[in-house]
Amino acid sequence: MRMKRLLTLLGSLLLFSFITRGAVVITKTQLNAVFGSDGLGKIVYTKKADGYAYFIDFSASILTEKKLCSVEAHSPMISPDGKSVAFWAGTGISSGSDCNTNTGTMYLCQLKENASTVSFGPGFNPRWWTDPANGNTYIVYHTKGCKVNYPQPGETRKQQINPTTYAKIGSSVRLLDKSFNGGLSKNGRYLCTAYNKVYIYDLASPANYNLYGGGQACNASISPADDPAKQDRMMHLNLPHTTFSVRNHTDTKIWEITNPPGTDEWQTPEWSTHENYCSATAKKDGTYDVYLVRMSDKKICKVVTGDYSVPHVWVPGTPSQPDMNLSPAGLEFFAQPGGGDPNDQTVTVTAVGGHSLTGLNVTGDGGWLGVSISGSGDSRTLTNQVTIGSLAEGNYSKTVTVTAGTLSKDYRVTLTVSTGWSDTFNDGDATGWQTGGGNWTVTGGQYQNSSSGRTESFGGDANWTDITYECDITPVTGTDVWVIFRVQDASNYYLYTLQSSKLYKLVNGSYTQLASGSGSYSTGTQYHIKVVLQGPSITIYADGTEVLQYSDGTFSKGMVGFGSNNAQGKFDNVLVTGFTGILDDGYKNGDFKLVVSPCPMTDVSGMTIRIEGHPVQNTDIQLFESDGDRLPARFERAAGINEYYGNLKGLPAGVYLLKVYIKNGGLNRKVVITR
Repeated sequence: MRMKRLLTLLGSLLLFSFITRGAVVITKTQLNAVFGSDGLGKIVYTKKADGYAYFIDFSASILTEKKLCSVEAHSPMISPDGKSVAFWAGTGISSGSDCNTNTGTMYLCQLKENASTVSFGPGFNPRWWTDPANGNTYIVYHTKGCKVNYPQPGETRKQQINPTTYAKIGSSVRLLDKSFNGGLSKNGRYLCTAYNKVYIYDLASPANYNLYGGGQACNASISPADDPAKQDRMMHLNLPHTTFSVRNHTDTKIWEITNPPGTDEWQTPEWSTHENYCSATAKKDGTYDVYLVRMSDKKICKVVTGDYSVPHVWVPGTPSQPDMNLSPAGLEFFAQPGGGDPNDQTVTVTAVGGHSLTGLNVTGDGGWLGVSISGSGDSRTLTNQVTIGSLAEGNYSKTVTVTAGTLSKDYRVTLTVSTGWSDTFNDGDATGWQTGGGNWTVTGGQYQNSSSGRTESFGGDANWTDITYECDITPVTGTDVWVIFRVQDASNYYLYTLQSSKLYKLVNGSYTQLASGSGSYSTGTQYHIKVVLQGPSITIYADGTEVLQYSDGTFSKGMVGFGSNNAQGKFDNVLVTGFTGILDDGYKNGDFKLVVSPCPMTDVSGMTIRIEGHPVQNTDIQLFESDGDRLPARFERAAGINEYYGNLKGLPAGVYLLKVYIKNGGLNRKVVITR
């Protein structure tokens, strides 16, 4: 009898375990393995079978699904502190396009099992917003609910509330005379919506931006990022529903997430309270399971199986601690031996969490680097000035330490002094640059193009293979400003377009997209772009951060330059390094041509160097071993002509590098000595 009772009790416990676990398919161990120390807190979603909201607390030792409340819930959203949920109920958006007959009532409740609800009044898609100026809590919502194209009827409003009792404080405030359903950015500047067009509205300008190329999309949610530079981003479901995307107000695609293998489509993607995480449902066998997504590496895991909609994830936040931020975290300078000093660069120091920058000081500069401090209050500017002087060719670095009170942070400054092909355009002309389209001029020490049609300008040597190409680019108008490389001619080259962060190849005038990168660019801001070419490998950096890497063997060598399509830019501070010359007998650099004869040579006392198209009196010639060490070779100018004679007696057989310094940089030539 006792054994029978024990077995009955055990069976009841197993049945209870099965019921409480419900449709949750991920374990605590699996969740931690996927999301690590970021510590996802809770998720809420609507179950289609009964229309009620359910939630899972990821901090529990056993993950179970619990019913939130006994009111039907559309689009439940967790508050930033993880303690409350806002949702709406009614005939609402799902019942057609007649906005006057649709009704919606908003509700607030605590995030706990069988919570009591508080009616918040008529409206749709309530979302939480915290005023960064004072910490006050608001509900942002829209007043009309219907599936019609933009402009959607109604208004977007915000209402301050007591975050504990949910009582309204004062009257609601109209944000926009249209219904935007995707929420308000943390800085209170951007609204977003998607049905069936995609829009971001800048309340500060004001300006409305149509994204996704004007295509059809839905399920909008605004970025939860703390960084103001990332708060103009929104998430939306694409058509077809096999992907959802994140874009900013310039229509630059930041992320695109493909539906999990074995599923038919995504539905209801929703950004979490953390910029790196979101949730969505994916269709399989006619029902929609709940998934979590880490966007930075596109990690996806299934959490709940069944039939659900609009899941929303709360990620625990870390209270701001007194700190200071340095941006950028490092600087790179480039110059030529004996050349002009590079342009100054700045580091911005910003106080965080109430920290004071009083007494801000820097150490570690000196010598070739000088750092000066300007500004006041919670933001200071560190201007970094490099003086080349008599620095020899090589790599230099300094670590600058910034202190304010008890806090101390470092940033690294690197300087490369290298003979390369360069142009700062400070001389007011574009000698050495070819144009393939558009009008190009040098204005104010910068190279600029016309904004109509396709434009390109390029220079350097058509035989450059493995090089590092750097330049500064400022997009001025339009959304299609390029850096181009391995240029064969005006119809054949690679191009990286800044605003969309995409790599293309142009072959006989026809474009083919090769890859998408992670860069994000704004009009009016200067960016330092670096392109590293090694064989078929193409790696692109923006302000020191890698934004794209791809391999393609269509073009193995070529010149460098700039371009655009119905856009205008400013281009400056060109530097090409890493090249080792050419193998034919004549090296052309724009209007200049370098001829070395004989080559290969056996009579080392009779080398002739001729420079065509350049005044010989402004020329300096040096010889280097293949490992980069300079040799004490002497070169004498021939009277009245653009020729030098070199005597290389005493040098063993081998390959040497001849560097000829002229206007706009250097001409290189491989010199081969045989015996």
